[in-house]
Amino acid sequence: MSIEPVSLSALEQDDRVDELVRNFMQALMLESGFAKLKKDQQEQVRSVLNSVIKMRFDSVSSFQNVVIGLLRSIAPDLEKYITIAIDSARDMLKDNKGVLVIYTGGTIGSAPKDLDDPDSPQIVKPWGDLKSAGPILGRLGYPVDAIAFVEPLDSCNVGPRHWLTMVRIIKENYGNYSGFVILHGTDSMVFTASALSFMITELDKPIVITGSQIAGIVNPRNDAHQNMITAIMLANPEAHKLALIPEVFISFGNLIVRGNRAKKMNVVEYQGFNSPNYPLLGRAGDHIVIERKQIRRPSEIGVQFSELMDTNVIIVEVFPGMQNSPVLSNILQDENLRGVVLKAYGAGNIPTDAPFLKMFTDFIQRGGIVVCTTSCPAGEVVMGLYETSQILVDIGIIGGFDITPEAALCKLMMLLGNFEDLSEAKRLMQQSIAGEQRLSLETTVLAGKKSIQSGGMVELSSSLNSKEDNIERIEKVMLVFKNAKLDPGNDAPDARAAVKLFLDGETTEEGENFLGSFSRRRVPSNALITNSTIGESLVIDLTLKKHHFLKKESKGRIKVEQKVRINVALEGEGGASFSWEDAELKIYTMDQ
Repeated sequence: MSIEPVSLSALEQDDRVDELVRNFMQALMLESGFAKLKKDQQEQVRSVLNSVIKMRFDSVSSFQNVVIGLLRSIAPDLEKYITIAIDSARDMLKDNKGVLVIYTGGTIGSAPKDLDDPDSPQIVKPWGDLKSAGPILGRLGYPVDAIAFVEPLDSCNVGPRHWLTMVRIIKENYGNYSGFVILHGTDSMVFTASALSFMITELDKPIVITGSQIAGIVNPRNDAHQNMITAIMLANPEAHKLALIPEVFISFGNLIVRGNRAKKMNVVEYQGFNSPNYPLLGRAGDHIVIERKQIRRPSEIGVQFSELMDTNVIIVEVFPGMQNSPVLSNILQDENLRGVVLKAYGAGNIPTDAPFLKMFTDFIQRGGIVVCTTSCPAGEVVMGLYETSQILVDIGIIGGFDITPEAALCKLMMLLGNFEDLSEAKRLMQQSIAGEQRLSLETTVLAGKKSIQSGGMVELSSSLNSKEDNIERIEKVMLVFKNAKLDPGNDAPDARAAVKLFLDGETTEEGENFLGSFSRRRVPSNALITNSTIGESLVIDLTLKKHHFLKKESKGRIKVEQKVRINVALEGEGGASFSWEDAELKIYTMDQ
């Protein structure tokens, strides 16, 4: 989907006035014109320059004009050496790539519309106003360049076209800077941080997003200046001897959080953001301390940029009674809608009324994607933990684990914008791309429709999709039989049927390749929550045998695909039977 970028100001390159001013006195005193002055003139020049270097200048030319004006009456012959000394002072500046600030607007750059009336409505001011009111960036010792939206915005107006603009700025300037800082309003900050983490991947430089709760232009007491300085320092870690954070992250107050894990927690306190489901990347107190073990490793393949997004997605929060309202039905029937993020109850539950579920089933069958997240600030969706959520899996709803709804929405936009193949978009939606979720899921489809009778056995086989080779990272392995019917064979209350699983031709329960079994009595039909077209799923936990499902590298020049073969046997009375529509091996791995 084509998205138009927004208009930008010209790139404002930092001429490093403050550093240059500090070097100027030394440079001037090295000039022959200064050496020719009388001692009393030299002392007067030093006295004047000691006062001048405490002043603040917007440009080198304004500094030059002031120095010339002040020294003209003291040492008129020195004027021709001032320009030479300025050039020499500039040569003394350390060569450093510095930081690029992208100013989008937000509270950090706001001020009363009428400066004489502090109670007048707040409006977002241009970058120059914030820079002039803010800390002296020249004292950092490296250039801080800036580029701004021509029309700085309150962040409630920031969206995909602005994200695209930020991505293009970073892409065009990626090799020129040590890192990037985005000054942003707080309302949509987590959406921007999430979107950029998916649009710019495989990073080896920091992209830091910050803002403030109190405007930094006219308020003497504010958090704007501190947040801005901290973010700039984090964007140039080498200059400040800090650990590199090669991610998109938010630095706000004294907390440093992964961007796609962040939640806005407070609208007034300086600690406005946190990440309830992921540890902090660091803290910025008296010293900036980085938690290295929480940081993703720098990329080895080089940064990747994506400029495509599909914005035809929505977030729907589940609430009591929604299943009885026609509003959701009308939304899901919109032909432009391609994706839905559900904010479900608790661990991923929604109403299971048949007509309500059918709305989602129909939407998915028309080519839509539905992702289930939790509406709780902390915790995760565990699809299949309760029977109600297993039905959601059966009809095709994707479990989002502990991804935030904001990150899920942005991730879905990116995937739908970049993949015509819906199956690949769905697969990647269940993978951790940028550290946005704790788990990744790989599914191997083992067979189509099958059935066996008591005493029988059938083999399921396929190439293993999972590429995990570290057993410690595999958290769970599940075998799912979809639309399964397990019949004990007679109506006796104690009649049972048992499904037994063996790997690679094993047929005895004592062998290493015995995977496990599942047995149960007949379940009354009124005790099952099923969909007439989907049926019931039978799920068998194989986690204790997870070592069988590790990736094994083939040796030699011929690369052989790793196969998984599972024999399914049924034991029970003579009339026992087991049938299913599909079988899937699901391997859940923890994010690195």
